[in-house]
Amino acid sequence: MNNIIKYNKIFANVLGIRISDTTDLDSLIRNEISAWDSLGHISLVTSLEKEFSIRLEPNDIKNFTSYQDGIEILHKHDIEL
Repeated sequence: MNNIIKYNKIFANVLGIRISDTTDLDSLIRNEISAWDSLGHISLVTSLEKEFSIRLEPNDIKNFTSYQDGIEILHKHDIEL
């Protein structure tokens, strides 16, 4: 399974989004999804860390407020999506 599929599945599983219904994942923003609350945020972070065997910096965790932010964070860890 390639990395973008893994990344999308994490978002779908943690936020309870059906991938078939999310044709515009790029527009996902933390404040616009009720499931992306503080618990959802920590769940996304820990899921990304586990799946990609990385450790996010506190600043990255704080600035992770959108789907696109997550992609940029993974790129900083040399993970290509």
